[in-house]
Amino acid sequence: MKELICKNCGHSETLEKINGSNVTKILIAPYPRERKKDGLHIYPLYCLKCNYITEWATDSQNISSNAIDGIEYFKTFKITKKYKTMFIPIEDTLGARGYTSGEQKKYSFWWAVLSFIIGSIFIEYKIVSYIAFGFCGMCILHFLKYWRYI
Repeated sequence: MKELICKNCGHSETLEKINGSNVTKILIAPYPRERKKDGLHIYPLYCLKCNYITEWATDSQNISSNAIDGIEYFKTFKITKKYKTMFIPIEDTLGARGYTSGEQKKYSFWWAVLSFIIGSIFIEYKIVSYIAFGFCGMCILHFLKYWRYI
């Protein structure tokens, strides 16, 4: 799967994570600028780690001979007010996104481990309460919810 790279700090992420994850550190805007000489659509990539914009375009045939894995990168610069206003609505939707399938596996595995550890502590200290059963039940349901799709 293609990865986009911030040319300032070197952070890279797959397109799946950029478009579908709420923990992504790279955002892309669907508002390209068009290069006049050849009509190439150049898109902005916003790195949340370093607050820089990297301009990029797809070049799967490597026509420019500057492409890296089908992506050609252009200017990199500190985010400006114009780009900040462009990315604010995209940044605001991050909380409403879900997790990628890899993230679901990782997080549900750690929920199961956490459930096991807390359940062991409750049993060791003979703590039996509605809170303990509720927490263990919540962890088990979370685990089953995500692992049945994998």
